[in-house]
Amino acid sequence: MRKLTNNLFELRGEITTQQKTILGILGVVVWFLSWWLISAQAWLPPQVAPGPFAVLGAIPELHFEHALVRNVWYTLQMNLHGTMNAILFSLPIGLLLGLTPFLRGMATPFYVGLRFIPLPVIIGLFMLWAGIGYSMKTWFLTFAIIVYLIPTVIQRVDETPNIYVNTARTLGANRWQIIWNVYIPDVFSRVWDDIVILVAISWTYISIVEVVNKSDGGIGALIYMAQRQSSPEKYYALLLILMLVAYLQTLAFKQIGQWLFPHKRIGR
Repeated sequence: MRKLTNNLFELRGEITTQQKTILGILGVVVWFLSWWLISAQAWLPPQVAPGPFAVLGAIPELHFEHALVRNVWYTLQMNLHGTMNAILFSLPIGLLLGLTPFLRGMATPFYVGLRFIPLPVIIGLFMLWAGIGYSMKTWFLTFAIIVYLIPTVIQRVDETPNIYVNTARTLGANRWQIIWNVYIPDVFSRVWDDIVILVAISWTYISIVEVVNKSDGGIGALIYMAQRQSSPEKYYALLLILMLVAYLQTLAFKQIGQWLFPHKRIGR
């Protein structure tokens, strides 16, 4: 027992995989029981906090009457498409800006300024450029991720240890060999952790952009529908499903990162 609870209350104490699993399950149980208690005692009105069993009971109706699986797949497909586009654009552009002071100096006002734009207000621009369908939504999501990912790549370039660069130079590596053998593997392996985080953030924008042309479907459109119909059970059920799908996608991206960069597993 002492072994299981070791380091749980130390400052920045590390926990084992077993501890993390147990604590995660405990957290879900406590959260579910607290939710049930709040609804059972009517501390909040049902319109605000419907019971957990009522919420779970709304899932079959969402499946059979609102094509839940098709809508979730539509949103997941859009998310993956937008995320892959953002990665393909951000990695080379961020690397180029990070390694070239001249280009970075010219681009800094733009990529810094874009982060302060409230992205939902520029959906109209994407509608003008790409219509109101799947393509517009995908490119908006791509842009929403790029705004944060390019500065992150630049920062990771700055964080590459000089000892790696100096060692490569000592071994006779030229400029391109240093970029290929030092900067690219080091930057990309650490940026992947940032991409995993941005995958979660991207779901926020998915739910916003799917309000446009709701007939296309998507889990964001279903959430909007539940709000309009004053169906709190469906609303909460959809939020839970969105959280679950996003969490599973995050786990998948973590596994991909371990496959792409196996050296990061050393010492874990």
